[in-house]
Amino acid sequence: MRQIVVGWGNPVAGDDALGCAVVRRLAERLGGRRDLDLVSTARGALHVAEAMLGYDRAIVVDARLDESDPEGLHRSSLCPSDLDGPTPRAGHDGSLIGALRALCALRAERLPDEIVLLSWPISGPIRWAECLSPSVAGAVEALARAAMREVEEVPVA
Repeated sequence: MRQIVVGWGNPVAGDDALGCAVVRRLAERLGGRRDLDLVSTARGALHVAEAMLGYDRAIVVDARLDESDPEGLHRSSLCPSDLDGPTPRAGHDGSLIGALRALCALRAERLPDEIVLLSWPISGPIRWAECLSPSVAGAVEALARAAMREVEEVPVA
């Protein structure tokens, strides 16, 4: 089973770089696995969705601006059949679900059977900085452990 972990965020936008920091941590622990690709990107939703094509499973790690839920890890998952219905609001340049729907409409080949979204809340506004705040830096390990559990629960092909 081929998997991809995408760390999504802007590396010069402070806490928004959380997903990229998590992928760097995962590379230290999981680098070299032939069944797993680790990608960091600051590009938009369509690029992230396209990066998933051809994989059996995708895990997206991202920060989320959510002051109503200030505590901890949020996990959700979806499969191609979940792409019906309303498009949720999202950051970056659009919604990941909207981008996945666009690929489905274009009859893109081989969306993953499952897409896991792991996120951690950050407070806004985004500040320009090349490092994470101390509170968000502390979340890197928790998100990395959660992503490793997701990767390792799937048998290696």
